Amino acid sequence: MLVHYLKDLLSCIDFELVEQTASVGDRVQANIIGLRGPTTAGDGLILSSPLDTVPYLDRETWRTCAGEPLEPVLAGGAIFGLGARSGKVDFLCKLKAASQFQGRSFSRPLYLVGTFGHYQDFLGVRTLLETHLFRAKRVLVGWPTNLELVTMVKSHVVFRFVFSRSDGIPLEGHSVLTHLSTASCAPSEWPALGRDVLREALEAFARAQEIDPDLALVGISSLAPAGLSPGTCRIDAATASGKELGTEWTVTPESAPSFDLSAITPALRALLQVLDENVAELVPTADHSFRPPQATMSVRQVRTTDDGVSLTMLGRFLPEHDVSALIEHLQAGVEQLSTAFAG
Repeated sequence: MLVHYLKDLLSCIDFELVEQTASVGDRVQANIIGLRGPTTAGDGLILSSPLDTVPYLDRETWRTCAGEPLEPVLAGGAIFGLGARSGKVDFLCKLKAASQFQGRSFSRPLYLVGTFGHYQDFLGVRTLLETHLFRAKRVLVGWPTNLELVTMVKSHVVFRFVFSRSDGIPLEGHSVLTHLSTASCAPSEWPALGRDVLREALEAFARAQEIDPDLALVGISSLAPAGLSPGTCRIDAATASGKELGTEWTVTPESAPSFDLSAITPALRALLQVLDENVAELVPTADHSFRPPQATMSVRQVRTTDDGVSLTMLGRFLPEHDVSALIEHLQAGVEQLSTAFAG
């Protein structure tokens, strides 16, 4: 684990060490924290760096590494492997700067921090904050991207919307058909590089309803891998008519339909339109130190719940954007939708 190597480096320059671990799926991940100076003082400085990388999906695309992205290869004077272009140089630079003060006393606390879970909704950072370990007024966060130092990042805002169905009648005597919209996953910070599989799935359901007006939506699910936009969206629909909906729909014999969620789909489509309009107002502002240079909004997850559908979106906005005003404006739009689609 990278943290073990960094612990040795921190120990060599007289930092007190703290390691925080958390289970993420079937793996244990860790934050590493180096402390110097009197931690009772309240005006310290945190130097923080993320330590994880985006996950790899298709081994076949890692041709120079012979399909093994975790086994780096040196070729043509460059390193090929997972994280080679967004490595941990930032943490090492901060470590080097801190080492210049080895053997000297500090009047204020200095914290050198490496975190996990950057691509899992900042799980490591949230784990860090829950400990109330720090007494600091300032924090410097950064990492190199494409081997260029990054000193600012877009703000990240996670929005979660829940669409609740009215009391429905269980569907009986229906068969279940499934539609899958699939595409290559795009980076979540640049969703335009991929396709919007959620909208494609909703459009496929609308086309199917034109053939079978009694078709009922009974399930929808789409989950993005860490750091990416969803590459698949599944819709399950129930029918009693037996009408052919085309080759893009397949029979799912093991599934049992539950409740009709069809009335939720117009509200879901309207919400996506509201989100588009809000982000479109911010797009004219551009900062070419970021890629892409505009604000973006991408789907993180959509799933069927016990009483409806849950949608989670990730917004990324520029430093000059007023995120609080955006949230307030978006809330007003959502309340209008709630009134329009009540019941």
